[in-house]
Amino acid sequence: MKHVRVAKPGDEPLVTQFLITEFHGRYADRLDPVDPEKTRGFVVHVIEQGAVILAFTQEGELVGTLGLRVAEPWFSSAKQITDTWFFVLPEKRALGAATPLVKEAKAIAARAQMPLVMSVSTGDDVERKHKYFNRLGFSCMGGMYQWRP
Repeated sequence: MKHVRVAKPGDEPLVTQFLITEFHGRYADRLDPVDPEKTRGFVVHVIEQGAVILAFTQEGELVGTLGLRVAEPWFSSAKQITDTWFFVLPEKRALGAATPLVKEAKAIAARAQMPLVMSVSTGDDVERKHKYFNRLGFSCMGGMYQWRP
């Protein structure tokens, strides 16, 4: 991994294309059809109102992204930071891109003094993801994992 950084407004086309091509493209058989304009608008919203973290290889190739926003659970007015997406290219996961993305998300949550809630949404490798989040200090809550600063 070369570096991880928080996205800026000009990164929207890169993030949008990555999510449509790489995430949706790989899971299209399980997902509703993609709406590129809605995706673009949502990415812009998350960059402006939350945080989008990007992971790049030494060569500058985007290999992963994690989108975050502030939300409230349905049962409480307490704020928390939740993931809106978390995806690393499967063929690049051995580079270790996921952990720096999560560590940056934890740093954002710690600065905001809010819990960080991550979810597992694809159903792939659930046991491996369970162990991964536990190793990083998250507590399991069904299909979601919570870390508190």
